[in-house]
Amino acid sequence: FTLMERLLWDRLYFSDNGLIQFQSVDTNEKYLFPSPYQDGFSGNETIPMLAVFWNDADLTLGEGKLFYQEYSQSSTLDVYSQTVLNRTAADVSRYLQHKGDSTFTPTWILKITWDHVLPVSYQKVNLSETNTFQCILTTDGYQSFALLKFGDMNWGPGQRLFHRALRGYTDGKDVYYNEPHSQQNNTYGPGGSHRPHQALGNTGQLGQWVYELSRPAVEKETEPRGKCQLWAQREPPPSSWTEGIPACPCHKAQATEDQSFILETLPSKQAPIVQQLRGLRASGLVYQSLLANRHGAGQKCVYDTEGYLVAGYSNRLNNEDLLPFQWCCVQSPLCQVYYSKRPADRCEQYAHGAIGLVYGSLHFKTFDGTEYSFKGLGEFVLTRLSSSNGANTFTLQAQTALVTTAGQTSRVTAVVRLAAFYQGIGKVEWQRTDAGDGLTVLVDDRQVDVSADDRNRAVALIARICQQGFAVRCATVKQCAVVYPEGLWVTVSRGRTGYLSVVVDVPQSFYSRTVGLLGLWSSKRTDDFLLSNGQQLAFYHGNPPSEDELYTFGLSSSHVLLCCWGKAIYVLNSKFSTEELLSVSPQHLGDLRERCLGNTQCVHDILATNNTSLGLETAQYKERYEQLAIIFGNMPPILTGPMVIQCKVNVTVKVPFTARDSNNDSVSFSLLPPRPPGVTFTDGVLTWTPFSIKPVVLSVKANDQLSGSILSPVIQMCSCFNGGTCQYK
Repeated sequence: FTLMERLLWDRLYFSDNGLIQFQSVDTNEKYLFPSPYQDGFSGNETIPMLAVFWNDADLTLGEGKLFYQEYSQSSTLDVYSQTVLNRTAADVSRYLQHKGDSTFTPTWILKITWDHVLPVSYQKVNLSETNTFQCILTTDGYQSFALLKFGDMNWGPGQRLFHRALRGYTDGKDVYYNEPHSQQNNTYGPGGSHRPHQALGNTGQLGQWVYELSRPAVEKETEPRGKCQLWAQREPPPSSWTEGIPACPCHKAQATEDQSFILETLPSKQAPIVQQLRGLRASGLVYQSLLANRHGAGQKCVYDTEGYLVAGYSNRLNNEDLLPFQWCCVQSPLCQVYYSKRPADRCEQYAHGAIGLVYGSLHFKTFDGTEYSFKGLGEFVLTRLSSSNGANTFTLQAQTALVTTAGQTSRVTAVVRLAAFYQGIGKVEWQRTDAGDGLTVLVDDRQVDVSADDRNRAVALIARICQQGFAVRCATVKQCAVVYPEGLWVTVSRGRTGYLSVVVDVPQSFYSRTVGLLGLWSSKRTDDFLLSNGQQLAFYHGNPPSEDELYTFGLSSSHVLLCCWGKAIYVLNSKFSTEELLSVSPQHLGDLRERCLGNTQCVHDILATNNTSLGLETAQYKERYEQLAIIFGNMPPILTGPMVIQCKVNVTVKVPFTARDSNNDSVSFSLLPPRPPGVTFTDGVLTWTPFSIKPVVLSVKANDQLSGSILSPVIQMCSCFNGGTCQYK
């Protein structure tokens, strides 16, 4: 709360005597001051005070009550709070407009009400002589006001010795104001000093005064601590705007592969200042969530040169996220205030879903990891996702064609076209271009323009972001992905041989809600193959169903299509098994296995199509899947510790850190260089005796065998002597 010389006060104290005292964080004295000064305020009281109706009262008599209620912009979710803020804004704005000033929008209000309060009485008490009045303290972070409102004021002279009732304020040093109405000789008569409800206030209304407690500034500027507090007052709680924002991937490798995240791009004019401000908190490579949530907010994730996550935070606008960190954590000791509005993302909530793969001619890796081949020709549902109530949410379907090599048609198929439908959002299609070796992408039947530069990179990394809440992004003209909310994405690639491969990443929210050729995701392979009629194909001794049964399973996925491309559904009349395909000479089979590095699908495709390039391409897709499985399968240990460490020179501080590894790997701790003098780190406990207030960086690292996490707390250093107390808040 700003008062007089634009100083900030952290707390206040009020009593039944109608007096409010302002205090700093290190002050907790509760002076009663039953009666006002005889001559009013003089500016040398040493304590900032506001006299609403300062006189000796006694709440132990009668039915008197003292009420108070705090309001802020973040508490305006209920109608009554919004009404209080609106009414206060109107009252102050009306007062300012009479002075020719601008309007006022409060960010914080404290309403105090003295209800039917009786005066101190040394003899008989007259229970009808009560006072009811109210004070509303309000600020927008720059200007502060007190609104004094008086109801029935009925105190009489009684048997009291003193009959002064002061109204006004003082900063305790040199600025003070005594309300002239409270200084007049008329005490109990109509409109007298004890009858303010009958007097005309400076608002032009009976019984209502407005005091401006902060001196007007030419520019609305204040020191960093005030900016931090003002920002926090105006910021809504994170829970009101962070819904739907994805958590940061735990490692840069995950952020690179997760299509929901993209390298940050900044306007050239803003880049230097943004990077400078962000460097105050963490420096490194920044990824951001590709899609904003319905509030326009997103996620920023900063990774160091080794790929470790060093900072993650939800953000709205640059000046609403980077500058407050500077105000709260760098230029003032209010870091807890900042983190209450911008909680740090340590990737605890990052939970990768399941990956399905369709590649070659024609191979599948289900969401639960089952591998099988399918030789159907036509249109099929790769996966269908349903909501918790069973309604269709998303469908991905594919069209297959017979593989042709050098003009010769084989008996196996590959994907040539795909379509994705998300309920209430729209349709995305992938096709092979008629000319060249790229992809054609259509959104709701309109082609997305994706061209290539001289290195075959997509000119537009994000080809189109749709208002409906999804994005199409292309890494090259041969690879384009569609990204949906909640972490669902589909990546389609065109290989050198002209056929398409598909990677589908399904978030945890669709666990046990998938059907189609990519199976039922349940963490059990034995229930992967669910026919459209509800029948489940059985595994035998841990082995998948036979190829004939899988063929039947695949065809069942052709009966639940959302649409087709104007062509009939075909099936192959001359099926042949993989066993039959591999019945070649041992020498030839051995040569192929050597060339394919033991990859069975590669051997299968070379034999089925007589196309070595297709087989080797199949092996590359399989290897790529295995890389993704490793990247997303190994979660680094989650490091937990304080985001702020408060230290005092020559005083030892001990701070424990813990780590949790979801893979149950063994975890080791270390402290990254440069280490400040006097610090040790043993068994997760940091022990440090700082010798100076020189700025330092402490970075704690937790490692398992494959990855790790870093936590760099903000260090608040204090150097107090002669018994002084450090003010960290």
